[in-house]
Amino acid sequence: MNIQIANLIKELNKNPVIPCISNFDELLESTYANIKTALIYDTNIFDLINITKKNLNQKKTIILNIDTVKGLCADEYGIKFLRNYIKIDIIATASPKIANCLKKLNCPVMQLMFILDTKSLKKGIELVTAGKPDLIDIRPGILFPKAAEMLRKNFDIPTICSGFINNQEELKKILGSGAVGITTSSQKLWTLYL
Repeated sequence: MNIQIANLIKELNKNPVIPCISNFDELLESTYANIKTALIYDTNIFDLINITKKNLNQKKTIILNIDTVKGLCADEYGIKFLRNYIKIDIIATASPKIANCLKKLNCPVMQLMFILDTKSLKKGIELVTAGKPDLIDIRPGILFPKAAEMLRKNFDIPTICSGFINNQEELKKILGSGAVGITTSSQKLWTLYL
């Protein structure tokens, strides 16, 4: 297992809630000082440069959804730029092609898997098998408890869940089904385990 992934999972054992944000400044409030990881989405190349500067003192683990970055191509050069200059720790994508490119460049990858029904779950399993990610992000996460058994039968990859997770009961059910963490934009869940 990649050291960054191992460290992330170790941190998720303490606090399994990852804020999902497009504005890094949200995490700079003192209330969130102890949050160690963030998922960044729906941003652009200029904001990423600013995030890097702001994160120098924060030292948070940054997971970036590369599929939602404006102004950057998700090819070998774009990935090298993100890793070497922007200092992104883990890159998330729905694309097995991009996931394979990330793996070739020794970049930790979290592959998004969308499940809407049994058919999409089976297709998602095929795509994850092709992508060989370090982590899986199940979307919508609220459906993970229904899909967990089928996923475990097909691979043993740490799973994070995202989407429609609105309260502590849903969070506990997802974690109880085997997920290592969740991502959420719901600020009321960010500090549950701090």
